[in-house]
Amino acid sequence: MLCKFISHTIRQKINSLLPLKESTDCLILKLRGYRQSEVERNIQIVKVNNGFLAKAYEEFIAGLISDAEYQLFKEGFNSRIQDAENNIGVLRKKLLRLYDNTYVTKIIKRFLEHEDISELNRNVVAKLIKSIVVSDHNHINVNFRYLDATD
Repeated sequence: MLCKFISHTIRQKINSLLPLKESTDCLILKLRGYRQSEVERNIQIVKVNNGFLAKAYEEFIAGLISDAEYQLFKEGFNSRIQDAENNIGVLRKKLLRLYDNTYVTKIIKRFLEHEDISELNRNVVAKLIKSIVVSDHNHINVNFRYLDATD
């Protein structure tokens, strides 16, 4: 049953890409917008956590929190800042690749190769699916490689 669901989900994704066979402009714009919003979201995470870090330092200097508490807060805020900064770098690289139309065309072609999928096999899963999350008996989420940003 899970295989049928995943096969059906892949066919749905492919059918949603069929109108893009000739023109990838719509997809490129959508992916660029998604990537840019993710960059902006991570920049906001850095700003917010820098603010929290500054506030924690002020509270430490004022004697409102102990050195151990400050160090704990500092470690957490710095960790979130570092993660967000790493994400920004990765997302900016992905965003730059989206300005290369051959890259986007390659993504679409990779999905359209399986336009007539009749059964699920390891090759199809490895090529197209990033992860499958089963949260309960009624909810399955299929995350596709490359095109997860279009959902």
